[in-house]
Amino acid sequence: MNIRQFKDVDLGRVVRLLDENCAYDTMTAPVLKEKIFEDPEFDPTSVLVAEEKEVIVGFMQGVMRVIRGETIGYIKLMAVSEAMRRRGIAREMYVQLENHFREKKTEKVRIYDVPFNYFMPGIDPRYTPALCFAIRMGFVRFADTSNLRVALQTQDWSTKKEEERLKIKDKRIEIKRVGEEDRKGLMELIDTEFPLWRAEVTASFKSNP
Repeated sequence: MNIRQFKDVDLGRVVRLLDENCAYDTMTAPVLKEKIFEDPEFDPTSVLVAEEKEVIVGFMQGVMRVIRGETIGYIKLMAVSEAMRRRGIAREMYVQLENHFREKKTEKVRIYDVPFNYFMPGIDPRYTPALCFAIRMGFVRFADTSNLRVALQTQDWSTKKEEERLKIKDKRIEIKRVGEEDRKGLMELIDTEFPLWRAEVTASFKSNP
């Protein structure tokens, strides 16, 4: 078993590993690229793969954040091939990441709930092996957070009536798509009220529309 740093050429194989072994989620190459390379604190030394006979059987991505003055290490994504579980692969990848975090003076480690850029807000309890792994490694379960889902194809999303009401009754409030001309004011609002959202709101300006 060889645990090494993730390389660009591993992307396709890691996408397959995650997609095949995370039954309740879908992984694609664009999403994985965004999660790895567009993370505001991307550090290639904390993205690991486990390889056996040139087959990638494990993946673990770590990132660091300074949140309200506290340095925190996060496991952002992880998976081990089902056929290769219970062999200590996840443990060895995690130990390497934890040692890396210690060297960087990290004060604690959390799993998945990575501010600024995450794939899921915590371990989905349906992923029982991941939850058991976290408990074995000494993590303490302190809260539950849910991702919500809505069907976009089956609802009428028109807000014309509500928009007209706001214009007339509530100080002529206008609802519109954000443009580049709004960036300064929007970021001032974000920095005042929702500072942990800055990276995600900034990233949204890459989309057109």
